[in-house]
Amino acid sequence: MAIDLDAGDNYSRTTGLPSITAFSMLGWARFAVAAAGYKSLFAFGGTGTSDWWYLRSEWNTTTINLKNSVGETTGSANPGASTWFHVALTVNGTGANAASVYVDGVQDFQMNGDTGVATGKIWVGADPWGSEAETMFAHVKIYNAVLTAAEIVQEMRSARPHRTANLNAWHPLWSTNDDQVDFSGNGNTWTVAGTPTTVDGPPVAWGPVSRRLRVPGDMVMPPHHENVVTTGHGYFW
Repeated sequence: MAIDLDAGDNYSRTTGLPSITAFSMLGWARFAVAAAGYKSLFAFGGTGTSDWWYLRSEWNTTTINLKNSVGETTGSANPGASTWFHVALTVNGTGANAASVYVDGVQDFQMNGDTGVATGKIWVGADPWGSEAETMFAHVKIYNAVLTAAEIVQEMRSARPHRTANLNAWHPLWSTNDDQVDFSGNGNTWTVAGTPTTVDGPPVAWGPVSRRLRVPGDMVMPPHHENVVTTGHGYFW
């Protein structure tokens, strides 16, 4: 399952934020319609409208675009409407090519960092400019670390976190009954705006079938899993 964010629907929070110069945000998305204007995927930044990272569609297209206070870059990946795709943004510092955008596990483009970006709020499906997503989302993960290209591919293929180190938040987004919950155990709960709805999600496995992984004991499991054995120290799959 997944969550559909229509006009006026979004998730945001202002606490428990990762470092603005060392983070990763990733998840599955599906543009509901051909883009009109900008369609905001992820946004992370300060209190104004310029001191932000904006990951979104390019104006009136479904091509992926990234903007900060000093410029913007548009890649070549164009998922189109009504097609699930995996998207990831990593930022590593403020220098040349500090930001990397991946679509379906492949690096689409890089962009220079930005010393003017601040830390204040994080969004899914909206941004300070008022751009909205009209997009479906699933399996959103945020890290207090810069994931490698190989790790991004692992996370793309797994609904649950494959890497648990430095996990800031994990939002499976399976149901509107618990879409605001952070299942990482860190308590980084979303503030929900509007009335998101539940829809069919992307074709993603719960996790690697052949791999048994123990995760930290404070990680909370969503109520939509199978083959989970709880222990006194965590969970095994």
